[in-house]
Amino acid sequence: MSCNEVFEMPAFDSTPSTPIPGVTNPIDGEILVRTVVEQNAQRTPFDAGELIGTLLSDRPWRFYHVPADQIEPIQSDWDQIRSAPGIHVAGSGYGMYRVAVNESYVPWLALNGFKFLHVDPAKPVNEEEFTAPRNADARYIQDAVRAITSGCPQGLVLAYRNHALVRQKLPIEWTILWRDLSDIHIRTKLAQSLVFLVLGCCDDYDSPDVLALLGKNEAELLQGFRYLYRQLSAYPRNSIANCEAGLDSAQIAAEFHRLSLFRCWLEFLGGKRDCRQHKIDQQYTAIANANIISSLVGIEVLKPFEIFDPQRMLDALSKSPLFLNNTIHTLDVVKMSTQVMARLPFGLPNEYLNIPLEIQRRLNFEQVGMIHAQIAYFYRKHPSLQMPRNNILVLLCWNSITPSASQVLIKWAASIDSWTLYQRLIKDIQDSQSKEQLILTLGALLCYRRLSPPNPNANQPINRSYLADFDAILNFKYLSNTQTVFEHMVLSVLRIFWTVNDTEKMRQFLASVFHIEPLALDPAHEISDLYWTRRVRDGLGHSDVLKIDGLDNLMGGRRGEEAMLEEMATLDHEKEPTMDGDWVLVPQLEESVASLCVSDDKHRMSAFPSAELHLEAYKLVYVCLPKVPPHQDILSTAILPNDSSVVVVRKSYVSTLEQDLDTRCFPYNVEPSREDVELLGSVEAQHRKVDALARMLVDPMLRDTRLDKGLWICTDRVLHLFTTWLGGVVAQSKTDPPAFSEQTRIETDQELGRIQMDGYDFNLYTLVTVSYLGQYAQNLDKLGNLDDILSIVELEDESWELPVRKSYLPILRNKLHEMDPTCIIELGSNPIAPNAKEVEKFGYQKARVLSTMRFRYRAECMVSEAWPKAAAFYTDLRMGLEEEMISLEDGHMRERGTGR
Repeated sequence: MSCNEVFEMPAFDSTPSTPIPGVTNPIDGEILVRTVVEQNAQRTPFDAGELIGTLLSDRPWRFYHVPADQIEPIQSDWDQIRSAPGIHVAGSGYGMYRVAVNESYVPWLALNGFKFLHVDPAKPVNEEEFTAPRNADARYIQDAVRAITSGCPQGLVLAYRNHALVRQKLPIEWTILWRDLSDIHIRTKLAQSLVFLVLGCCDDYDSPDVLALLGKNEAELLQGFRYLYRQLSAYPRNSIANCEAGLDSAQIAAEFHRLSLFRCWLEFLGGKRDCRQHKIDQQYTAIANANIISSLVGIEVLKPFEIFDPQRMLDALSKSPLFLNNTIHTLDVVKMSTQVMARLPFGLPNEYLNIPLEIQRRLNFEQVGMIHAQIAYFYRKHPSLQMPRNNILVLLCWNSITPSASQVLIKWAASIDSWTLYQRLIKDIQDSQSKEQLILTLGALLCYRRLSPPNPNANQPINRSYLADFDAILNFKYLSNTQTVFEHMVLSVLRIFWTVNDTEKMRQFLASVFHIEPLALDPAHEISDLYWTRRVRDGLGHSDVLKIDGLDNLMGGRRGEEAMLEEMATLDHEKEPTMDGDWVLVPQLEESVASLCVSDDKHRMSAFPSAELHLEAYKLVYVCLPKVPPHQDILSTAILPNDSSVVVVRKSYVSTLEQDLDTRCFPYNVEPSREDVELLGSVEAQHRKVDALARMLVDPMLRDTRLDKGLWICTDRVLHLFTTWLGGVVAQSKTDPPAFSEQTRIETDQELGRIQMDGYDFNLYTLVTVSYLGQYAQNLDKLGNLDDILSIVELEDESWELPVRKSYLPILRNKLHEMDPTCIIELGSNPIAPNAKEVEKFGYQKARVLSTMRFRYRAECMVSEAWPKAAAFYTDLRMGLEEEMISLEDGHMRERGTGR
């Protein structure tokens, strides 16, 4: 009890009182004595000194509304304490005062009966709900700015920041930044570094703008910053009623980026660190960031901050009044420039990516980071190629896989600067090199040419063969079909790589860069293949190879018949001088058409008009068999990695084929993998899948020993015909049910009580549990297709449950052990078996019941949400375990009923 509390004695009232109902009047001779106590409802005094002496908390302050009649009267309770260090009266309106209170004051105020109402200060009060939401924003901003500029405690600043809406944050953050610039030493450093940064982005130090910059003093330089703060950054207007509409989200993001640049710059100079203002947008280039800084002095720069001539920089700085003579002599501008490029987003060291400066200058920081990671990843895979001069080659090739900088590279390729690299690559590819370096150089040449628009009328040899054209290009002769020549050279190299030892897996790299599947050796291009065999296998240079075995003579003067055959195999549908435009070479499939053969002692092939090859009469089907016997009505067969086949079969023969094979033929829809869709997008992934399948279907015809080496196989016309047909099949399938629609039809067999699905057999699959994969778990979806691994489910103990085709188990085991040799693979696992941790915690019986309940829920989810095959598997699995699960759950219920 406080010693200041005052007690008063009760007073007796002797005045007559009215009778009390229900009380008997006094009898004569008796005296009724009644005591009335008068209570004075006076306010309990408080000790303001006790509040002022309370230690302030570092936690964010709280905002309250206090009625005006509680704070305005002189010597009122609130008036007596409003000057306490933990109380800040922000403003008033609508009969209320807006008051911020330190958290440590709140218990004392409540104990002493002070009236206050907790509110969200950023929201309008009731009177403003539909009339002036902007006024509420402006009022909140003005309160915050007034408090921050007056030097309020950090807890109050934190409270204003926490409660501010997105549209209110920007002026508050600018005010905080401006407050942190109040240190005179920081302002001097800021002005000096501003001059240094702008000069580092300029080439001409004698231009009028630069000379004007060098003539400004500190106050004049900071005037630009003050103008930016007050005019360009949503500085709160003085009039609440005239508060302008807020910025949109893009403008707010741009302003926060600008603000973050200045905060980063301030921290670089030794100013206060503020992590809340670290919101630099990585989509900006170094030039754009440098222009934000140089705009303070009205100068537009055309390059980022880069290496300069140190003496020229010192001579220029000596003209500025900010740098005294003794200061100039002690400046280490080289060290300063290194620190700027390392810590500020205004430039990068030239050796950071080791690519042409014209490219690096145009890249934003997100692209720079991605390219740096791609180059590092490539060198980890191919360590023998790691050298700075290869960086640009890796970038050109990798951009075909992940086009993160396509627009930048296209603009660079159209400039004179790119010609220097092209000349270097042409010279390099003529020299003797390792096969890895040779492949990287050739791939980069083709990627470079692909950056320019192709010539649609230049897809045939100009000098009788592609190798002759390639020789002309290496002698710096301009040919309109340069890109086509490089395309054919890459295809030839890929064919050769199937016969050589590829220690660094350059074959896979080159195929992935150009999205093509290499074919077998092609007799139609035997000269090119022989050339690259010598270069790749024997490591010879260009001129040395041409001299061996008379290759230069073969290249220039072959027999007319061989030249005709190669031209027939390479000319496109627009121009074919040796044949009619409607004819295309196809294989001799049946003896009955022998009369149509054009043959000699070595070659036997058929020439059909393209109108006779009616692909529309064929159907693309999927067969669950690794081999399909040849037949005159089967045009081609491609074997998939899961030991099934895709067959191009005449539509009229499908039903007969099903009877002969005793299996179903399902319509096959060309669907790309999930990884390709994520990497390339659905449209591009679909196109590349179609192209790959077309080559897979064309390639087996080449290997048919009944044919004469299939000289027609690389005919662009035939491949184009297959690709166009497959594209039509895909387009038609988009309006049909999903891929394998017939295969995934589910029907219920009432007699067996099991779900039956065409093309599906539960006994072909088993359940696999994989544990201790760690970070490699994210790669599980890349281990196989949906036919091999039906689904992937993460369990409660961080292990993974996979229904796997039994024939695929050895491959899966090898892939998992390659990812992580310490992982545990449990084949044929029981999904209702408890894990050891739960057995130890709950006992075996309860743990198994818990595991059973989880599996039941998991199975229900898979049946209702998974794709049909996976749903069918979990339905069958649940049915097979149903009796065991019911007995376990019944036993558990009986135990609970008996109280055990």
